[in-house]
Amino acid sequence: MNKVLLVGWIASDIKLDKTKSNVKYARCSIALRKPGLNDYVDYISLVAWDKIAEYMQKNIKKGSLVSLEGALSTNQYKIDEKIVKQTNVVVKSINLLINNRSNDNPSVNDKNEFDLEQDIILIED
Repeated sequence: MNKVLLVGWIASDIKLDKTKSNVKYARCSIALRKPGLNDYVDYISLVAWDKIAEYMQKNIKKGSLVSLEGALSTNQYKIDEKIVKQTNVVVKSINLLINNRSNDNPSVNDKNEFDLEQDIILIED
């Protein structure tokens, strides 16, 4: 099984682009703190496709707190006779948790369905 669940802060601007076959994709990175090590952060590369890419570019900005589900993907390519290896998380669904721009935080999944997060009701004991 290849499944990744992450909660972290978007650490770079969302870059939207198209492939040669005109398929939209977005790239950015997410910052994740290591448990118990407050000063140590991992930066993980993210890639999203089609509607999820469009949603991310439109609604998520650098500094947003998100939760996401995805899958690990590795690839390699050549630049100037050097082989470059890359590991990304391919985003399958994403939820905007905190964004200073808006209180309306819709989410999107890989079926291109938009869902609004349910209200959270706190019940005191």
